[in-house]
Amino acid sequence: MSAVRQIKRRPAKRPTVRLVTVTVEDGDFTGWEATARADFPASLLADLEGGHVARIIDALDAIIVDHNFPNAKDEIAASMGEVDPYGGLLEVAERIFNEIGKLPSR
Repeated sequence: MSAVRQIKRRPAKRPTVRLVTVTVEDGDFTGWEATARADFPASLLADLEGGHVARIIDALDAIIVDHNFPNAKDEIAASMGEVDPYGGLLEVAERIFNEIGKLPSR
């Protein structure tokens, strides 16, 4: 058996972080706003598309970096799992991914 030579490499530089901000301007969730990472690890994309609600919520927690979403006590929700009602989270998440889709490819 031959030994595989280990090549010492340095990690490549990551590109500048891109963020998108969306605000709901009409309907039941008027005023709901969030800022989210436009570029995130592939594992989060897999979690979003996997259909498992807890993993989707965890992924949104990692992607959404700032928001004004309420919880059941009318305070800022500490996590996406506390957002009440969840329909607002779905509305904003859809808008976030639409905005990300409009960004130029890297």
